[in-house]
Amino acid sequence: MSRTSPPTVLIVDDFADARALLRTLLEARGYHTVEASDGEQAIALAREVRPDVVLLDLGLPVVSGWDVARVLRDDPTTRDAIIVACTAYSRPSELEQARDAGCAHVLTKPLDFDALLELLASIA
Repeated sequence: MSRTSPPTVLIVDDFADARALLRTLLEARGYHTVEASDGEQAIALAREVRPDVVLLDLGLPVVSGWDVARVLRDDPTTRDAIIVACTAYSRPSELEQARDAGCAHVLTKPLDFDALLELLASIA
């Protein structure tokens, strides 16, 4: 993700307050953000915006986060995005399922914002 403009982060969560908090945190640190509240919207927006990073809740309405990750991995316009699952699901099988779907990293909720920022800095 070497670039001169700020990295673009797609925040995908069905909980509006969670999206707003992440947006505020990331934009204060120079990231450009876009948001989606469900899986279908996330896929469409990712294809349009081509984000560098996708922060993806797995428990989404309409289309699950696991399915979103698979679609983004299979689509030539979005396959280079780094997908980070941000989820309350924490059983080993659920975390493995996230990785199998194409999530490069998994963070469990409640999110540790310092850990998230460290991860984003290492990706950049």
